[in-house]
Formats: sequence, structure tokens, C-alpha cells
Amino acid sequence: MKVYRSSATLSHLFAQGSVSAQTFLRDAKFRKDLNQRLPASIKLTDPSSRPDPKTYRVIYAIATAKKLPLELPFFAKVALKNAVADLNMIGFAVALAKIDIDPIFAKTSVCKPADKKRQYAKGAAQKRPRANPAPAPPFAAR
Repeated sequence: MKVYRSSATLSHLFAQGSVSAQTFLRDAKFRKDLNQRLPASIKLTDPSSRPDPKTYRVIYAIATAKKLPLELPFFAKVALKNAVADLNMIGFAVALAKIDIDPIFAKTSVCKPADKKRQYAKGAAQKRPRANPAPAPPFAAR
């Protein structure tokens, strides 16, 4: 689930769904770790055995005021089409869900907390000196 912000945000969502579904099928350790976090009502009976993808559905939920999928940006449509094709090929059903969102909220910018280094620099009278910073490698060595 993501709030519609940009084509990149949606493309990332579609990639996340595809990678997560593939990992769920292929990686027993992932399923065991996941199973420990699931509520008892939906735990896997045997997380060590490969699940049948036909019994699962990947749902891409997008919070937006736009019409889906018609008003998705071109590259997001391409990413969705590719993710659906990949997931269908390995046996998963796929659905797209719209979560209605207030159009005014959808236009607000994302507000992230400032990281601690910036807070320190803003609040301090002078910058904190670094202890022996390592020299950057020459460009050719990168």
C-alpha cells in the first residue's frame, strides 16, 4: 500500500509486491520469519514447505483521489503491467485496490523528521569536529 505521490512511488510499490511474492515462494527462512509475526488466525501450517501461489493474491493498494488504473502515469502503467505478468506467470492472482483519499491531503507534501545530524548542526553554536576523517579515495579507485 502506498499513497500516490509519483510514478516512481508506484513503480516501487509494484516492484515490492513482485519481489515479496517471489521471496515468499522461494525462501523457507523468509516464510518462517514471516510466520512468527503473523496473527494465529493466518499463520502458515508448514512454513518450510513451498506454498501454492494459486491460493494467494497480491493486492496493490493505492491511496489516491485519481481514477485507477486510467489516471496512472505511463511508466507506472508499464511497471504494473510487467509486475502483473510476472506474478501471473508464477501463479499468483493480482488485484488493484483504490483507497479513497481527500484530494487536499493528496496534494500535501511529505513531511519527514529531520535527521539528528542536521538537528545538532542547527542547534549547536559551531559544528562538532570529526575525529580523523578518512580521506576520500581517488576517483579512479572508485
